[in-house]
Amino acid sequence: MYRLILILILIVGNGSEWMRISATVKSFSTADGMSHDRIVGLCQDDRGVVWICTWYGIDRYDGYGFKSFHPQGKQDTYSRFKKAFFRNDSIFVSTVNGRNLVFSLASLTYGTYDGPLPDKNQRCSVNLIDSDGNEWDATYEGVTLTKRLSDNYHLLTNPAYPFVRALYEDSQGRLWVAWCGNQDAGMSDGEVIVYDSNGHPTGLKFEGKVVYSINEDKDHNVWLGTRQNGLSILRPSGENEFTVYDYYHDDNPNSLSCNRIFDILQDSYGRIWIATLGGGVNLVEKGYDVADLSFSVPEEYPLATNPRVRSIEECEGLLLIATDNGLIKTKLKSMGDNHRWIFQSVTMEVDADGPAEELIHIIKTERGKILISSFGRGIWEYQIDKSAFRHVAADDIAYKQPVFSALPQGRDSLWVVSRSNLLLYDKSGKNFITPVNHAYTMLETKPLKDSSGRNWFATNDGLLCIENPLETSRIDEGRSPAVIFTELVHDQTESSRSLSYTDSIVTIIPSQRNSTLLFSSLDYGNSDRIRYYWRIAEKDTTWRETSHGHSLSLGEIPPGKWTMEIRSTDASGQLLDNSGRLHLDFEAYWYERQAVRVAIYALIGLFVLFVLWLLIKYRRLQTIYSKLLDSQPVAVVSAAMTEIKDTEELTDADREFIDTINMKLESGLSDTDFSIDDLVGSLGMSRSVFYRKLKSIVGQSPSEYINQYRLQRAAAMLRADDSKAISTVAYECGFSSPQYFSNLFRKRYQMTPNEWRKNGR
Repeated sequence: MYRLILILILIVGNGSEWMRISATVKSFSTADGMSHDRIVGLCQDDRGVVWICTWYGIDRYDGYGFKSFHPQGKQDTYSRFKKAFFRNDSIFVSTVNGRNLVFSLASLTYGTYDGPLPDKNQRCSVNLIDSDGNEWDATYEGVTLTKRLSDNYHLLTNPAYPFVRALYEDSQGRLWVAWCGNQDAGMSDGEVIVYDSNGHPTGLKFEGKVVYSINEDKDHNVWLGTRQNGLSILRPSGENEFTVYDYYHDDNPNSLSCNRIFDILQDSYGRIWIATLGGGVNLVEKGYDVADLSFSVPEEYPLATNPRVRSIEECEGLLLIATDNGLIKTKLKSMGDNHRWIFQSVTMEVDADGPAEELIHIIKTERGKILISSFGRGIWEYQIDKSAFRHVAADDIAYKQPVFSALPQGRDSLWVVSRSNLLLYDKSGKNFITPVNHAYTMLETKPLKDSSGRNWFATNDGLLCIENPLETSRIDEGRSPAVIFTELVHDQTESSRSLSYTDSIVTIIPSQRNSTLLFSSLDYGNSDRIRYYWRIAEKDTTWRETSHGHSLSLGEIPPGKWTMEIRSTDASGQLLDNSGRLHLDFEAYWYERQAVRVAIYALIGLFVLFVLWLLIKYRRLQTIYSKLLDSQPVAVVSAAMTEIKDTEELTDADREFIDTINMKLESGLSDTDFSIDDLVGSLGMSRSVFYRKLKSIVGQSPSEYINQYRLQRAAAMLRADDSKAISTVAYECGFSSPQYFSNLFRKRYQMTPNEWRKNGR
């Protein structure tokens, strides 16, 4: 352990400064899609659309991009626009060569104008203040858009060290700010500057180290925990004078366990707890002397599994410790020299039951609630009585994003700090507002609410102070910018169609079905912070957020006439009643037309009925044929032929042919080697001719007919003589094995030969 004693005195001229954020400025040129950088005039129509007249065209700006409209003909020095006038939804332009044109905002087309131009009071100026108070100014390189902002927030900057790593308000109402440089760029030092209650520098400065945590104990000593240089303690020794004691990790067993200190807390019993990133928690027992400190890691602390501690907090007699491996708690009480600590890990699941285990900050609200921020899983409330976690805004998807920290704002609001957003969450209405009209990269530094009610947040640009957040968030209250439809882009052909306010019905042919609809709410100063929702009036009752901002793919919408409705939020995230409506007529492919569908369904129905009729007919004929075979197994086929042919009588030749076959089969009934070739040879026919003729008469192949004949003879034998063995019947009917006979018999009669014999008794 190393100790250094210094005197910290008043230092004048610390270099930090207040900057009131009054406006944001955007610049546009041909690189952004404008038709030319030289501006003739600017105007805004009754629907809120800003039109920019350049040398060679008229540009429409919707808050996201430009659409240029050019007159037909050659564009040269003599045809360029010289003056522009706006009157009655038309823009009149005069060219260098004396030609006058009129551009209709209704049809988005040019025409020749032979009448007198509007008077000078209707001339488009190169400066414009739109309906939201935004200022548009023409320059030699395009146009600039300036948005005037609220005066309710300010930025405290430090040119030497732009990043803020720790904030603290001491017992005198002074603000301690730990500044540092960009450590990724190799800046390894920093400074702590003290400001008065009005946010002005007091001249008190502590230099040389990057400080990550600040705390004041009950004796008004200020403890500074550094990123990698141990601990510095400032003991008051006079007006704006301090004695400084430095402590580091070394071989002394009573030294700090780690030089990286992320949080410092004095509990209600006077002990000092120090959170280190690598050495667990260090404890300084009560009754300490800052000039001679002894540090220890409690023996019971799970150092092996939880060495990295980022935040500590006391609540309801418990010490809560946020680590990279979850939450740990222990009970605080006044203990003797031989006391033992009981550290208990709190189960924290990665799924919906709790936050991720890598925790950042523990935040204690004015009402005693405990909030915990975690990497990648948002803000959670730790319910001490249930030892459980509850997501603060479980129903809001926007809240489930990687966040750094939170800061309570009154009873029903909560600041949410993420890398790219600073949001104010209204718990009563379960919605977010964005109170700052400026994009900042936020830091994971724990924010601060001072005794005056001001909110302080660390950014890459300095320290952001918001004085009246609810008032700030309503700078656009009462205005509902109109939603207009600007363009229909055909994805397959890569062509587009510009839309105007007179397009009441837009027809989309089948080949253009995969199109994208573009729209805008015309809030020029806040277009990047606006969300859009859509629905089809004839089908939907709920609004769905668009997945691609100010555009919507129409590829999944079925044919028909539909009314597309689009509405937006304002800059603070409040959903507005400003829906725009566009009637879309999706023409159908020929096979999607109602008449064609009816005809196809009718044909399918007829085909199904025809198949059913064939099946029924086949079943009926099969039943008749089987009954005839069962009753007269020998003379059965010829009797059944009339039924098989249905409406046609068998010819004498057919009957004679069947009778001949039956006689041949009967004569060779017991011959197991009797085959189709033997039958065909005895008839003097070729095999193919015999097959076709027999199939045409009885509807069976030769093998099917022979097996059917033998089975019918066997069935008759089984019932005629109970004493004859089944195997004997099989051999006498020409089957090569009793097993083969039994299988065919069971398949034909749905029962075994023995069951058949019993049923016939």
